[in-house]
Amino acid sequence: MFAYANENTISDKATAIKIAKTHWYKVTGEAMDKEYPLEAYLNNDVWLVTIKLPDNMIGGGATVEINAKNGKILKCYVGQ
Repeated sequence: MFAYANENTISDKATAIKIAKTHWYKVTGEAMDKEYPLEAYLNNDVWLVTIKLPDNMIGGGATVEINAKNGKILKCYVGQ
């Protein structure tokens, strides 16, 4: 499991997005935001960083889930 922060909490969207982009590139070798912008939501101490796809697009984008308390990557996947 990867961790990108010490014991500090990740308290803002910009930091969560930066961590997600770094992790996604390390795993896939591709930029997470090369085609579409990213969004970040905090839900129960977990940052969900995902690609914002156009409303008319079918399918899902890349998502990285990050523990907001310790910076650990919980999941990294592409939705459907």
